[in-house]
Amino acid sequence: MILPFYPFNMTRQLALIINLAALALLLPVKEAGSATLDAHVHGSAILNIAADGNILFVEFESPAANIVGFEDEPRTTAQTAGIEAAISLLGNFERVFHLSASADCKLDAASVKQTTETGGHTEFHAEYQLICERIEKLGAIEVLLFDNFPAIEDIDVQAIFPGNQIAIELSPAQPVIKLK
Repeated sequence: MILPFYPFNMTRQLALIINLAALALLLPVKEAGSATLDAHVHGSAILNIAADGNILFVEFESPAANIVGFEDEPRTTAQTAGIEAAISLLGNFERVFHLSASADCKLDAASVKQTTETGGHTEFHAEYQLICERIEKLGAIEVLLFDNFPAIEDIDVQAIFPGNQIAIELSPAQPVIKLK
């Protein structure tokens, strides 16, 4: 099941993609042979956030094992129901993220899907677009994903805001992204 996703303003979407790519270039490069950031590491997830004007773009990606406890095609009705429940939960932005109320952000678009990678590994991918009346007042983002999906042990975060770039790792003990 895929929630509807409304097309973003293409110019702004391109700007957000370029900003996230630029942030990736600024992150420290790992030495050959060392561990690298991989989207498909059980227990780990990725969160990308970018602000452009009054638009906030949030992208979350996680192995299915972190979300529903398995990666293969569902074999039972309970597994199918688990996938549907996870998609529904991830589609409800307020249940997985909490933003500073003073920023007055409203969800504009959301998309959640489950995809299968090469090798049969499945992942959940969620994208959200919010319109914020006072984005400059967005001081923190509390990530509630750890509460909803206890198999997530850490989340690698990359965020770009005007005048601020953040690259941190969140954990159940530290689930808040401080923007100021």
